[in-house]
Amino acid sequence: MNEKELESRIAGARPSVSEGDQTEEAAGARARSLLRAEIAQASERHRPVRRRRLVLRGALAFALVAAVVLIGLDLGLPGGGSKNGLPPATAATLKQFANLVAGAPDEPLQAGQYYYLRTVSGTGLKALKASAGGYSNAAAEELWIGSDGSGRVLAAGGFDERYNARKPIPLLRFQGVDLDYQGLLALPTDPKALLRWLERQTKGDGPEAQDTQLAMIAELLGRAPAPPKLRAALYRLIDGFSGVKAEGRIRDPLGRVGIGFKRHMDGCKLQPEATCDWEIILDQKTGGWLASRRFLSNGGPNWQATVETGIVGSVSARP
Repeated sequence: MNEKELESRIAGARPSVSEGDQTEEAAGARARSLLRAEIAQASERHRPVRRRRLVLRGALAFALVAAVVLIGLDLGLPGGGSKNGLPPATAATLKQFANLVAGAPDEPLQAGQYYYLRTVSGTGLKALKASAGGYSNAAAEELWIGSDGSGRVLAAGGFDERYNARKPIPLLRFQGVDLDYQGLLALPTDPKALLRWLERQTKGDGPEAQDTQLAMIAELLGRAPAPPKLRAALYRLIDGFSGVKAEGRIRDPLGRVGIGFKRHMDGCKLQPEATCDWEIILDQKTGGWLASRRFLSNGGPNWQATVETGIVGSVSARP
């Protein structure tokens, strides 16, 4: 599908490690056999319009929904591996990250609480600091999400939009897919059932349905306060697609070290004859999604990274 068509669709446990898998080589081979995921994300701004369109603010519109959320966990996995629980970086798999996040405490938002998320989105391989503060090649966005649907989006250029229970803040920026916080909590945590839900949302999308499903997965992981078991199910869904390869330790656009997974998508036709690589970077210790990048053969890369998350008491408070 071409760029306009894509932009019109998108707006914005604990595993055990056997002794036979203790070596990095054996674990790496197992990881390569497990990882097959096809991911195509697209991001646009937040307000849905007709035909599932979302208008993304400013010149930083890019088709990857890089959802990036730090969970703040400190969990370990049994068996051999690194000091913080996971096997060596070259052996880490999405299934292991799913098992890691599944064990986190489930702490739903209470009345009067807001989930706060601050991200930066930009172009180039990494963020470039500006002399006056901030970044010269990136813009920040802040979100507050309340349990009753209320919330706020504050972005560059003076954009400031507020939501309430009658006009809830959308957690999936797709026209025709209405999902507020209570709807998020009601989503199935069985991967097969969750995939069926995604398939219903993309019914009639034709060959691009899978791309849209993966874009929705990215939004749920990176832009929403998804409960731990739901996050785990989403990682397992990604693992069910084909084409993802583990990269080992890499740096995200903000310079943080994480574990990378990358997929080459020769069918990512944002422009004629375009190809693209989609890359996510996860925190090895927490299982959180640090950042993602999209590389285009005829442009990019574009990226989005989490700066801060937390629970606050109002739509003007910050952690």
